Amino acid sequence: SGQLDSLRATPGVQALLLLGGPIVAIPLLMFAAGARRISFSALGMLQYVAPTLQMLVAVWVLHEPFTGTRALVFMMIWVACALFSADSLWRQRRPARLAAAS
Repeated sequence: SGQLDSLRATPGVQALLLLGGPIVAIPLLMFAAGARRISFSALGMLQYVAPTLQMLVAVWVLHEPFTGTRALVFMMIWVACALFSADSLWRQRRPARLAAAS
């Protein structure tokens, strides 16, 4: 109707509309501040945790179907993460081994 319907909303709805911005912005600002304090590789690994937790909640709490195909893809993703982590640890320890051998 071309009118600002939010002005006619109940006080509770108006309060939720006003608080919606800070409720979204504050966690994003906290994430940005925390992301600056850790390495990119650690941040990348942490980016797999949230979707994994969401998947676990969906399967165990909400009883979503978890087919064999999804299990295979999920396993492949985490095997790749494990290989990446193992390679990072191996590369980190390799200079120490070379220095000890000299």
